[in-house]
Amino acid sequence: MSVEKIQKLAEKKNFKKIVTYVTSKKAEERAAAAAALGGATSADDAVCNALIAFLRDTDSSVCINAAKSLKTVNNKKAIEHLRHVVVNTKDAALREASAESLAALVNHYRE
Repeated sequence: MSVEKIQKLAEKKNFKKIVTYVTSKKAEERAAAAAALGGATSADDAVCNALIAFLRDTDSSVCINAAKSLKTVNNKKAIEHLRHVVVNTKDAALREASAESLAALVNHYRE
């Protein structure tokens, strides 16, 4: 039920409420929130901070969704966090998602 609520919040672009799911005990809610925050498409610090926290989650699906969403948020401070994941994670899917987002952000800030 809460995953549906997160999707409705995303449709309404209510990212401030979605950010509150960073503390959810349910991995599926955190994963949905991490994916939904990718719709923010701005350099909002609260969204970026939540995605960085999700990037360090114990559930890999949460981390992967966060890595993918960081690509669209376009916040420069995500670069170092993504670089850290690329270099240090043993999870191939997370490394791939992080590398893709890292490349997109580096290219964005080069322009």
